[in-house]
Amino acid sequence: MSKSESLILLRQSSKSRTQPLVLCVPGAGASVTAMIDLVDALPASWDAYGLQPLGLISGETPHTSVEAAAKHHLDALLPLLKRSTESRTIHLIGHSFGGWIAHEIACCLYEQGIAVESLILIDSEPPTGSDTAVTDTALIRKEFVTGMCRSLDINVQVNHAKIESDMCHLFLEDLHSNLVKAQYFSSNFNLNELQKMFETFDKARRTPYRPRIVYPGSVKLVQVSDTELPTEDDLSQRAHYLNKWTQLIPELQSWQGPGDHYSTLQTPLVKQLVEWAFP
Repeated sequence: MSKSESLILLRQSSKSRTQPLVLCVPGAGASVTAMIDLVDALPASWDAYGLQPLGLISGETPHTSVEAAAKHHLDALLPLLKRSTESRTIHLIGHSFGGWIAHEIACCLYEQGIAVESLILIDSEPPTGSDTAVTDTALIRKEFVTGMCRSLDINVQVNHAKIESDMCHLFLEDLHSNLVKAQYFSSNFNLNELQKMFETFDKARRTPYRPRIVYPGSVKLVQVSDTELPTEDDLSQRAHYLNKWTQLIPELQSWQGPGDHYSTLQTPLVKQLVEWAFP
């Protein structure tokens, strides 16, 4: 993928070019298409772009650091932003792992003197360094299956032994076979496509991040329920994450949003998110 292709136009308005510009960063292993419902909920006169992760297509290698991913996107973004900064406001939105990349992009833009009107983090864990990187391979595989099921509203089972297997191809072949058998995907859905999605997700989950600077701009954090946890544990985790984020960003605004990690980005719940983020 060339640098310019990392910047995907999601919607272009015919309205005045003085209207806000929104830049969306999807979560681990996800395409910018995961942000479509959010973009549709924005004011019709706003333009929106997605920042496509490296690694989703054949021949690409996923980034192994947040800083490298941010630089990759910045190389594509800067020509657009330098044309836009005098006439329109810029909003950065990141979901989950994409929140870390959006945060790093915002820090880099601040250092270059380019103003960001708001940075919106949607259910992103606080980036506290090496302890944020996941090392449990089986856990990453389970998260990948759960994420695919939740985001696509499907239900598929994978053999537990293959999730625990030392051979990743056994896990992916079983997942791919079950997806096709259940007709969630057509027979044309290539195993290589699934492998690239998983590799991109896997690299992101193993990536640590600790911000280099205290970002001084406007930051909004959306928190939602973790449906894998009992209610008390979920509330405790949210409070812990909020405390960690506040240590990094003292002026942080937070909101307990509707839905879960995936449904909060989907219609109809995403409309509430947009109304809070852009009052």
